[in-house]
Amino acid sequence: MLIEANPLIKDISEIESFFNSFSDFMKNRVLEEITDSKITCLQFSVLSFLNENVQITVNDIVKTQKVSYSACTSLLDNLVSLELIERKRSDSDRRLVYVFITEKGQKAVVKVINRRNEIIKQLFENLNAEEMLVIKDSFAILKKKLNILEAI
Repeated sequence: MLIEANPLIKDISEIESFFNSFSDFMKNRVLEEITDSKITCLQFSVLSFLNENVQITVNDIVKTQKVSYSACTSLLDNLVSLELIERKRSDSDRRLVYVFITEKGQKAVVKVINRRNEIIKQLFENLNAEEMLVIKDSFAILKKKLNILEAI
């Protein structure tokens, strides 16, 4: 016996499909830029984190990126070899290792972000004001609902 389809579930599935299509499109297009830079998505995530924050320790990266210390060490080793980051031990506590993004690393982040912005601009530039407002309002509603769920 077939289960009767719930219209709400059908609508949610359709919305989820739209999100997945958008996400896949963005990942694939931006991934091209990341791949050209010879870094992985996780490495780019770390570079972005370092680009936005200062005084970052290896422990901070482990926590925010949800990776093990050994995986983090390997990831950072690769970024050091590409001259995208530098590590420095704390003068006051030798156990602490700070990680800094280099100028080359900053340029790699900017390059990928610029590519992402170009893609987003192409995607949205032909929308009229009403269509843009509908999208913004829809996402505002979803964000409000997410905030409520996160508080629970």
